[in-house]
Amino acid sequence: VRDDRGNPATKNLFVAGYGNGTSERQLRQIFGQHAAVTGCVMKGSFSFVNTADKMSAITARDALTGSLLNGGVLRINFAKESGRL
Repeated sequence: VRDDRGNPATKNLFVAGYGNGTSERQLRQIFGQHAAVTGCVMKGSFSFVNTADKMSAITARDALTGSLLNGGVLRINFAKESGRL
């Protein structure tokens, strides 16, 4: 499984496109419906959401890509598993 940029599936997700005012709590809630979230780091207009395993990350990405969050359309790709969180 690869994302739109050709990145191989990992348990870590790069998330962008959400609207202003989106909180880490909101990201954890929406992704938590599809995966066990182990970490979340917001970096302004994008975030990294780490999940417990690769399959749940794939499920969350498939379910949430294109969803609206605070008026913005979610763009989700797989992130490298750097262990920074």
